[in-house]
Amino acid sequence: MYQRWVMSTYQGKVGLIKNYIKPMIGKAKLSDLNTHFIEKYYQTLLNTPAVVNPMTGKAKNEFVGTGTIREIHKLLRNCFEQAIKWELTYRLKRLMKTELISL
Repeated sequence: MYQRWVMSTYQGKVGLIKNYIKPMIGKAKLSDLNTHFIEKYYQTLLNTPAVVNPMTGKAKNEFVGTGTIREIHKLLRNCFEQAIKWELTYRLKRLMKTELISL
């Protein structure tokens, strides 16, 4: 079922990509994306300073929190699932079936 994101949801997802995903794993090869890589990425996020909220001028927490990591996980999972639907790569399809489902 197709759902449209409201502007705040869209901006939040773009913020996660811009601030936490692209700078940290944006240049990783698909062949590097496995459970160990993603777990290490999530652990690194726990020690990453949180980005300042442009509306308040303050960070909610000193470091990236588990709630933000959960949102990043959901976003990455959706991206991987969409890539599988588009049949972009056999490696990604195999990865979702065997490794990331358990996260």
